Amino acid sequence: MLTEEEKTLFRRLSVFSGGFDLIDVEGICASETLNEEKIQDLFSQLVEKSMIQTFYTPDRQLRYKLLVTLQNYGSNLLTVKGELEDIRMRHLEYFKRKAENAYEEQFDSQSKWADWLEKERENLVSALNWAESNSTETMAEFASYLGWFWRLKADLLTGIRYLKRALE
Repeated sequence: MLTEEEKTLFRRLSVFSGGFDLIDVEGICASETLNEEKIQDLFSQLVEKSMIQTFYTPDRQLRYKLLVTLQNYGSNLLTVKGELEDIRMRHLEYFKRKAENAYEEQFDSQSKWADWLEKERENLVSALNWAESNSTETMAEFASYLGWFWRLKADLLTGIRYLKRALE
């Protein structure tokens, strides 16, 4: 019952883990056929059709997510359509860029970036896990950008685990 464009966006949304913001969706899911303006309209339509759920974080920020069953279905559709690797690479590159920005601005805007990285922890871990099998050089670079974050959050074991896996 979805239009082809809604189906495309729905499939692409399955790449997210734990939740996402509209700005993340635009950064990862936009393409020549789905520009940012179209994505906003399609996204609203998917929310209205209950394909996307809304929730608030403890600090009252609006976030979105797919139900796990819908996420799995969308991910299977990405595989069937041959789009999985492309969208996973977009997801990886997007969150790697964000981690790099956070690394570069950690002293000036540490609180802002630490909060953002914490909110996106599941997406960061998902991207790192995918990179381990598909882009080890990117994984090593990505993991190195997050070292300060793992230290700040007293989660050094996670950081060390990813850096060791990247070096192996």
